Amino acid sequence: MKKLISFLLIVSTFLACSSTGLEPVKSPEEIIKEAMLNSSEFRSGTFSVDLDGEMENTILEQEIDLDVTISGTYDSRDLDDPKLALVMNLLGHFDEGEEQKIEFEMRFLSEQMYLVLNDISDFDGQVPLPLVQGFLKQWWSIPMPKDDVQSATLKAFYENSDDPTSIALKEMYLKHFVFKDLKYTGNENVNGEAAYVYSWTLDKDAFVEYMQGVGDVLEQPLTEEEMSDTKTFLESIEVKGEMYISQDELILVKTDGEIEINELEGVSATFDFQYEVADWDQNVKIEVPEGATEFNPAALMGGTMPEGEEAAPELSL
Repeated sequence: MKKLISFLLIVSTFLACSSTGLEPVKSPEEIIKEAMLNSSEFRSGTFSVDLDGEMENTILEQEIDLDVTISGTYDSRDLDDPKLALVMNLLGHFDEGEEQKIEFEMRFLSEQMYLVLNDISDFDGQVPLPLVQGFLKQWWSIPMPKDDVQSATLKAFYENSDDPTSIALKEMYLKHFVFKDLKYTGNENVNGEAAYVYSWTLDKDAFVEYMQGVGDVLEQPLTEEEMSDTKTFLESIEVKGEMYISQDELILVKTDGEIEINELEGVSATFDFQYEVADWDQNVKIEVPEGATEFNPAALMGGTMPEGEEAAPELSL
């Protein structure tokens, strides 16, 4: 969880530009590298992700229309207890059938994960709805192990700029530049903010080197199998898009684009995506949900339910 928080804080604001004039003076590469360092100053904020597209599985002979939305809040102002909250919605049509959906929320804080399933379809009979009724609209808590390595890394990065880990991480972002074909394309207004716009393409070779380097710095190097899987995945995809950069705040306010997957284990897909960020360094709140109950699948199956809920039916094997 702390690795995810660190990733959001360091990587998500990957573009900035000069706040003077209508057009940035520096080259796109110079601006983005500068922004990678600037992004390390942000410890809280909100974000949203939209993913919409089609998938085809030639092995299962199945077509899927998919629409995924994610909204989130993160807070790493207390480096001993970084927090993350997510709300996720998934809508899908399988082979032009009826719409299926799932909606859930997750919160990570105080070495606990909190989860609530708000709604779910039966996915053409694959989900036994009577069985999951006992889980719906109830917050559950699941203990998370403390990650001292990630905690120390966050502190080194944010609290001590002379720390070797902090220096190595920042050098990694500058050395392995993961965007190519950069081009300034003009200015646009995004949610009331004047923004510079850049087109970009993912540099897959540089991305592999970047992932490898960060793993080494964090003393969690990628295994040969992980590296092989990463390269196989990247060989099958193409990612391109545009970045929208606030001219006043010199931060990313939006990026959108397209992801193409070509015959990855029988799966081909095209997705349009959009990612927006806001509320940088604002006083966001992520709190323990009221009424959260420790997650105990055995008790649920056996009929021990939160007050006011009916027990789920027992399974016959």
